[in-house]
Amino acid sequence: KNKKKSLEFSDFAAIKELVLYRKWVNVGGQVIPEAKLEELFLRIKDTSIKTWKQVHQFYDECQKMYDSYKASYSIYLLEYLYSRKIEEFTDDIWEDIKADVLLISNEMYSSALTSRMKDYDDEFRMITFRNAREMNAVLSSIVDNEFLGEMKKSTQAFDKALEPLFAKLIAEK
Repeated sequence: KNKKKSLEFSDFAAIKELVLYRKWVNVGGQVIPEAKLEELFLRIKDTSIKTWKQVHQFYDECQKMYDSYKASYSIYLLEYLYSRKIEEFTDDIWEDIKADVLLISNEMYSSALTSRMKDYDDEFRMITFRNAREMNAVLSSIVDNEFLGEMKKSTQAFDKALEPLFAKLIAEK
């Protein structure tokens, strides 16, 4: 979130100081730790939260901490998956993680493209238009799709940022 160009091991120490939440709940599209939801319920019961405005303020506070919660949980998962503390990760492990992140990043874009293509390939969708020109006038062409264009740009920028982000971790070993 702070737009760092690289990661350092000191970053992990700071993240590990944060509270680790392992259970999450989707609350109307906002994912928050289950413990925070339980805290909200308790605060409503003890009347320290009395209004909808206060409920929304609580959700806003959770949202502000979301990236920190995710970072803490991510380290926990990586340590669990690799059966060692993050400080003990080898260059090979960091390269493996970087490759996986790159793969997932590109798969997300490919999935969005495939999903959007269904709008153009589905014969039932197509029969609602008189011809392809009319369909493109309503939907725009897949090439001109603003959402996909933005996603492609952000995916490319994300992928480009991975190398320097991981470089310092690998060099510090």
